[in-house]
Amino acid sequence: VDFDSYRCMKPYSLSFVIADDNDLMELNSIDIKGNKEKLNKWKKDRCMTKIGFNCLSEFIDWLAKAHVKLKIDGKTSKNNIFSIITFNGANFDHFFLLDALLYCNRKDILVKDIFYNNNQLMKFVINGKDTIFDLRKHLVGSLDYNCKSFKVNLCAKSSFNHHQAQTLYNEGKLMEFMKGNKELIDYNERDVLSL
Repeated sequence: VDFDSYRCMKPYSLSFVIADDNDLMELNSIDIKGNKEKLNKWKKDRCMTKIGFNCLSEFIDWLAKAHVKLKIDGKTSKNNIFSIITFNGANFDHFFLLDALLYCNRKDILVKDIFYNNNQLMKFVINGKDTIFDLRKHLVGSLDYNCKSFKVNLCAKSSFNHHQAQTLYNEGKLMEFMKGNKELIDYNERDVLSL
């Protein structure tokens, strides 16, 4: 929380996973078997974490490049289309991403079809093809509750002390603490893996 910043909040980290249907089936099998070694190998090319107040602009840079060319497991694909899946994003994450996209001053990024429902940001389309999808709109309960309900184990949501992060931010020490912080990276990555 930063009352001097737009929306009174500043994103300081994000993680994302790049996966197609086959990758997700493999991830499900890894989770069921509880194979941590295989999970770490799977994450190596598919899971990315950006830390710092520029994390959204780094994600936008990645997204623009990935549209043109993306390499995973030694295979290159072009003209990619992404479904950006969040949990409770309509109430939180989508606002940060939309702001970053609208004000990034990039000619290769176009946002259209913005749809709000009361105070929720339900939909927008990036470059005429990438969409956002809030999984929370289709499930009951928290992400932690859903992980338990769907028996997600190895990839289940973990916890992170956001109060400590706020205290460090207030003291001007947050970025020093965050860079390479395994607890934060694990928290972020498990959040997106669990989806």
